[in-house]
Amino acid sequence: MSAKILVVHYEIRIAEVVSEILQGVGYEVRTELSSAAAIQNAKAFTPRLLIIDLIMPLISGLDVAQKISKQTGCKILFINPCATNGAFDDTYHELQIQGCDCEALATPFDRKELLEYVETFLTNSRMRPFRLPAFLPCQN
Repeated sequence: MSAKILVVHYEIRIAEVVSEILQGVGYEVRTELSSAAAIQNAKAFTPRLLIIDLIMPLISGLDVAQKISKQTGCKILFINPCATNGAFDDTYHELQIQGCDCEALATPFDRKELLEYVETFLTNSRMRPFRLPAFLPCQN
């Protein structure tokens, strides 16, 4: 049986293209255009991977990812133009500390890049090395 992937993006064309690419290689894909619908339907669909934009209307992609990850235990692949710049690193590592198995892919991406990320991420825990945030020295 192929892995179930939930694709969440507010732009219908992006959601459709990502879904078509994944379905074309045999993944079972469900597409949602809103954060609320994704949260509501994720538990019944039980995805192995959630692909979501960081920026979503009403409920942020980060909040949706945390909720769905806790509900289903799925992995998270964030997609967004700023997903792999330094500003996202702190959030990315905080999510990992909280137990969210997540990765990020900057948009735009091509078919080959998306499939490589998805296939590698579904078979491995993390693509990027995990690092703990810097701690302040103890003061006595």
